Amino acid sequence: EIVRFKLKSSFGRMVRPEDPVVDRRGSHIGKVTSSALAGDFQIGLAYVDKRIQEGDEIAIFALPRGRFSEKPAGSLSDGDRIALHQEALILPRFPEEND
Repeated sequence: EIVRFKLKSSFGRMVRPEDPVVDRRGSHIGKVTSSALAGDFQIGLAYVDKRIQEGDEIAIFALPRGRFSEKPAGSLSDGDRIALHQEALILPRFPEEND
């Protein structure tokens, strides 16, 4: 099912198509299909498990692009970088007048 989301923070890396979406327990539930800046926040669409509903909290991993590659968690050493999740909220399917 396609849902609308809004990132809770105005800071962070831009989420892009194919970035993974997880639920509050960290289970993979889908992927981002599109996103854009709307004022200070990112909003977007994601294809997720049909059990996800308006008001649910999700997290999105903005995957690194380009030359940066992430090591497996067991191989990390000082100075290595990893992708952090960004919290988001599922919005109503259609925007309201003041959205």
